[in-house]
Amino acid sequence: MADAPDTERQAVEPDAREVLSVSQLNDRIASVVQDTPALNGVRWIGEITGLH
Repeated sequence: MADAPDTERQAVEPDAREVLSVSQLNDRIASVVQDTPALNGVRWIGEITGLH
């Protein structure tokens, strides 16, 4: 999001020290997808494994 305004960038790029649950991360990803016109209509299924 290099071209995003600072306020938008802050909403998308949380503090690096913040720890999120999988549900919280999913909610944030869904919010970004829903709020980005170019991504309207995109749906996903699956899981994240082995993320460190």
